[in-house]
Amino acid sequence: MKKLSITPATKPLTKKHTSTIWANIDPETRAVLHDLGAVHPDSLTTAQAAGYLSGVKGIQTAKSTLEVFRCQNRGPAYRKIGSRVFYSVTQLDKYAAGVEIKIFDPCAN
Repeated sequence: MKKLSITPATKPLTKKHTSTIWANIDPETRAVLHDLGAVHPDSLTTAQAAGYLSGVKGIQTAKSTLEVFRCQNRGPAYRKIGSRVFYSVTQLDKYAAGVEIKIFDPCAN
């Protein structure tokens, strides 16, 4: 009986390729993404994306908020592969640039 060898359709990411991707991200953001457990800046889970928006951009966002935004066709752009949802840092940055933070002050007229 012959053994079948299965080869991947694409080449795995090399260390050189991975380091090039992370080189475009500033050290502070890289540290936050590392603390969140991000493997790649273009494949953040919903929880990691919420942590990124809250920690780096100062926009307090919960995981459930991003889930609701997806249902309402609002919020940052995302990719869906099967049932899994992924956000990229560049799309989160574009979204954060367009968010206006309003502070309510009842004393102001």
